[in-house]
Amino acid sequence: MRNSKHILTLAAALACAVAVAAAPAPAAAQTMSPVGGSDTKARAEGPQRPRPARSLPAPVDTHLHVVLRVTPNGEAEVVKAAELPGPAVFSDAPIGNYAYEVSKDGKTLAVESLIDPFQMRSFPPQGADDQGHHFERAASALVVVKVPHARLADADLGHIQVVLHRLRPEVKTETMNPAELTRVKDEGQVEAQWNLAAGQLAAEIRAKGRKVETQ
Repeated sequence: MRNSKHILTLAAALACAVAVAAAPAPAAAQTMSPVGGSDTKARAEGPQRPRPARSLPAPVDTHLHVVLRVTPNGEAEVVKAAELPGPAVFSDAPIGNYAYEVSKDGKTLAVESLIDPFQMRSFPPQGADDQGHHFERAASALVVVKVPHARLADADLGHIQVVLHRLRPEVKTETMNPAELTRVKDEGQVEAQWNLAAGQLAAEIRAKGRKVETQ
């Protein structure tokens, strides 16, 4: 009887061992690589291309703003000058019988019409017997000249010349530009000229000029 119980206990233990051995082992954890990883992204984008070089900004245009003092007898001098950013703006409207001409090495760069700089108007005080206004002639006058595409530091500033022309009173033009001024001069319709020699003009502009910076 005792032997039978011992045999049954051994048989049960053996059966448990067989069951444990037959059970499937737990599956090993699998490492998943992230979708769209660096390798996949690099293959999708292909070879890296070099970035284009950054282009430099285009040079800014400048011009000179020159104030001249002129006299009726043909004298002229620079009062002040400034280098301004941006292109010079000119009008071809014939507003008067005067015109200035800017040239460089004999080539005209700019022409602009002017009113009579020497003409002055005077008005009588209130209550005076004289009515209306009177015209007088000034002993000197200020004229503003714009020199395009120029800087104070330009090495060829001495090649620039400014001429102030006075047209005959009977001359009538619909416009005033380099071509029209050439026609008027060729026809002998210019009465007087104020001529600032290139060397003199450059020296005075540099001595009295200043550079105006943009904010």
